[in-house]
Amino acid sequence: MIDFLKPIRYPMAAAYSFLRASPPIWSLLNRTGNTLYKEHLPNLDLLQKKMVSNLTKNGIASVHLDEFFPDNNVLLNLMAFTGPDKMTGKVQPRKPFLRHYWVEPSSETPEIDFDNPFIKLLLNSRVLDVVNSYMKSCSKLIYFDLAKTSLMNSGELPTASQRWHRDSGMKRLIKIFIYLNDVDEESGPFQYVRQSHASGRLGSLFPQRQFGRHGFYPPEGSVEKQVAKNDIKSCIGRAGTVVFCDTTGLHKGGYSISRPRVMFTSMFATEGDFIRPMFKYPIDFEERMNALNAVSRFAVT
Repeated sequence: MIDFLKPIRYPMAAAYSFLRASPPIWSLLNRTGNTLYKEHLPNLDLLQKKMVSNLTKNGIASVHLDEFFPDNNVLLNLMAFTGPDKMTGKVQPRKPFLRHYWVEPSSETPEIDFDNPFIKLLLNSRVLDVVNSYMKSCSKLIYFDLAKTSLMNSGELPTASQRWHRDSGMKRLIKIFIYLNDVDEESGPFQYVRQSHASGRLGSLFPQRQFGRHGFYPPEGSVEKQVAKNDIKSCIGRAGTVVFCDTTGLHKGGYSISRPRVMFTSMFATEGDFIRPMFKYPIDFEERMNALNAVSRFAVT
């Protein structure tokens, strides 16, 4: 069926997005998060400052859980929570190479579990302080997922998020990835083009076509032709590796050829973005909120 309104709809959407992202309107849309951020300015330690600096410069920063949370056994708790006997998984048609253990957000709405150690980690002030310091505003948790890659056959073409792309987002997004197993070059590591985020020197390379309303996938092979190999970071690492990344920049991952990759994914955006949270609340939500500080409450409400 021919969409006769397409030539009109896209320019209108672009104009609306442009106005929405203009400094005065963007500030108005994010006024609650901006005010809360100023009231609770993060007091970053040296490691957190380094991570925010790397995010600002390159769009990506990584650390190991043992370094970020020393003496807390965080990785052991996460591994215990995701034991094989607790994981069945579900494959979604959109990404057949992934088996989702907490339901892929675009198809069904998961319930947020405040006893889940991954959720506790996301709402921890050490994590939120890095996210919010990069965003310059208190941010909203958008979704969370745990997935395992399937092995690809030799010569099989990459599809969906296995291809280079930019995520939707008006200005900045932060995704946090946590490896639950050792990941090498053949395990489908997350890959990122350094400085391809909005404020980076490659931020205008293959830009989003609709100003953040949708993600954008450049033609296959075009990124490799225009980006130097030294600008591509392949995030290999042992279990417990954490990657903070602005995924409005060019990225891909999940093409496993020798062994699978088990990875937790979450995303944060500012309140003024188009993107809205993709989870529902438990019946004791109000009670659980009372136990959180103001910044953590804002992240999940």
